[in-house]
Amino acid sequence: MLNIEADTTRLIAQAQKGSQEALGALYDRYYTGVFHYLYYRVSDLHVAEDLASDVFLRMVNSLPGFTPRTTALQAWLFQVARNLAIDHYRKASTRLQVPLDDTLPGAGSDPTLAVEQRLAYERLSHALQALLPDQRDVIILRFISGLSLSQTAHILHKSDDAVKGLQRRALEALRSHLQEWKVEDEQLR
Repeated sequence: MLNIEADTTRLIAQAQKGSQEALGALYDRYYTGVFHYLYYRVSDLHVAEDLASDVFLRMVNSLPGFTPRTTALQAWLFQVARNLAIDHYRKASTRLQVPLDDTLPGAGSDPTLAVEQRLAYERLSHALQALLPDQRDVIILRFISGLSLSQTAHILHKSDDAVKGLQRRALEALRSHLQEWKVEDEQLR
């Protein structure tokens, strides 16, 4: 972990001096985690892509004044992503939106597998939406984005113990919601 932090600090310094390669390396290192976090928060591929782009645009704009010693870049990126997701929901609540589903299986793909994957995603997404916002954030950050307990605590401005408690309650609630749907599915068969 220290090697990654030292390498990130080095890349930040190079990017601050104008290195496009260092900027690209930072983007490559953190984009997937930020995107997954946003995707499971907003449940829309295109919105998640747009918000992730906004996160990295803010990174580029803030990089000249960024001090790696005061804030870990990864934690800062996830804080920005979290704030953008919250802003997205605030704005979305004031206008009607009809999502377009362009996740139809392509030529050569197995339609049955595609439908099963889509149903599994929808169930997980609905179960996550049923959680309290902090619980949802903990599950997404820890298990989907793969962050450590301390990284998650830093992003959420909570202690490690508070995150452990949130995680435990979130997993119990998630298990309960998914179990309810399993029972409903079995009754339909």
